[in-house]
Amino acid sequence: HFHCKAVNGLFEGVISAPVVLYAYWTINYPPGPHAITQKWWYGERPLLGVTGWTMLMSAGLGLLELDFCTSRTVAQYMGRSLRYEFVHGLFRTSEIVMRVSLYIWCMVTLRVTGA
Repeated sequence: HFHCKAVNGLFEGVISAPVVLYAYWTINYPPGPHAITQKWWYGERPLLGVTGWTMLMSAGLGLLELDFCTSRTVAQYMGRSLRYEFVHGLFRTSEIVMRVSLYIWCMVTLRVTGA
């Protein structure tokens, strides 16, 4: 059985993080009057960055939970070693970060601006 919170965190993180991080990476980019996202207030960029990373970590932890629920071997290793659990969570989170970053990079660089 899957924990609903894990699946919810996974889906929310994978869907919401690209939107938030797209806004983060496109603030005042490209430089000039045709920026994709205009900066409106001082704390906007740090808030978007923290929110995006939190969503990515939530997705990574949701994926870790799904691994725990679907694989007896992974569950046994996680039950015996806190180090294994940490490294596996780091692996799953980095996997999500790489995939989402690639999607966002493509969206930002392939976008046609009205210059």
